[in-house]
Amino acid sequence: MAEIDILTRIALHTAKRVEKFKRELPVRALRERQAYKRKPRPFIDAFVGNSAPAVIAEIKFASPSEGFLREDRKPSSEEAVRIAGSYLNAGAAALSILTERNFFAGDPEFLSAVRAAHPDALLLMKDFFIDPYQFELARACGADCVLLIAALSGTELKTKLAEATALGLSVLVEAHNE
Repeated sequence: MAEIDILTRIALHTAKRVEKFKRELPVRALRERQAYKRKPRPFIDAFVGNSAPAVIAEIKFASPSEGFLREDRKPSSEEAVRIAGSYLNAGAAALSILTERNFFAGDPEFLSAVRAAHPDALLLMKDFFIDPYQFELARACGADCVLLIAALSGTELKTKLAEATALGLSVLVEAHNE
């Protein structure tokens, strides 16, 4: 049997993670969170009226190819908030926060903590979106925008785009080919 590619492996792990989230934190509970009640800002605001280059700075603790990126800094909400502050102080127009656990050592709570500490920051939830529940989670954690990976979404890309925007979220689409 051929080895499955990394995107497929991540998607399989994500499906298990999302099912666990759904059991532990149903949509009705997500919608009661304070961050869900705030209106997401249009992500385009990061790029409009900016004379300097608009940088989206990424909070990422690990990667499948490199493992942990900094052994001296362990993934935590506190560390995500610390990094976010340093990026924003350096002029980042927006923050991309990895929330995938198994391969990137992220957590949706990192996004929630950054939102609480930096209520005016533009935040992108970077995860592997395979289920509409994840858009509800993104909203509940305080995201303004989500990343959709074209190769993962396939023919469902337009549907996912509509689901995210119906919740007021902006969408950034990542494509690796035509």
